[in-house]
Amino acid sequence: MTPLLTDEQRQALEEVEERSPVTVVDPTTSRKYVLLSAALYERYRSLFENEEFDIRETYAAQDAAADAAWSHPDDAAYDRVATVQMSAATPR
Repeated sequence: MTPLLTDEQRQALEEVEERSPVTVVDPTTSRKYVLLSAALYERYRSLFENEEFDIRETYAAQDAAADAAWSHPDDAAYDRVATVQMSAATPR
């Protein structure tokens, strides 16, 4: 069964321009529901599915993010400070 949109629901979806969901209320039960476009649902679909998550699948992305974060030219000053601190801590 695929229920059809009411004019009020269609107008609400048009107002948010498919950027966010629309909350609808069942007037009989006062229960709230979320109405969203299929395109928006596809973007967030993985959040609703119960898939096994393996952290190892994210290692490549984590490495790339860390490399990008730590290789910024402005970070060279921190590298120099760390080198000076290590030199000062080394017994002679």
